[in-house]
Amino acid sequence: MAFLNMETGEITFTDGFRLCAGLALGEVADALGGATDGVVRLEPHTAGGGVLIPVCAVQGGAVQSVTLSISSVGNRPMRKAQRQREFLFARLNVQDPFPDTLEPVHITCPFGEMHLSTDPYTGRSEARIIYAAR
Repeated sequence: MAFLNMETGEITFTDGFRLCAGLALGEVADALGGATDGVVRLEPHTAGGGVLIPVCAVQGGAVQSVTLSISSVGNRPMRKAQRQREFLFARLNVQDPFPDTLEPVHITCPFGEMHLSTDPYTGRSEARIIYAAR
């Protein structure tokens, strides 16, 4: 099973945890503590040989976006920008058009859009998955 369903935007982690657009349930709702709006950092979850930290933006009780940050790959903290970026692009099954310059990438998808970026100073790579309003 793919980590990211490119049609629906559903994210399925190796450990079985799932995230998608819409009603905030389970771990997301618990982290909100009864609120209907907010930003919540969830526990790290495994994803194909690495660990990602999801941060969800919730508005009106619905998940609007998910930002994925890399915690580790192969049980080792990631320090090099290139390695982080390669891991993230591989998990999302997306070809990196700028592997040498590490430029930001914007992808329009049926479910909304994705922004993938790498900070040249810290080396941190992140993916922001934004769900279109329905």
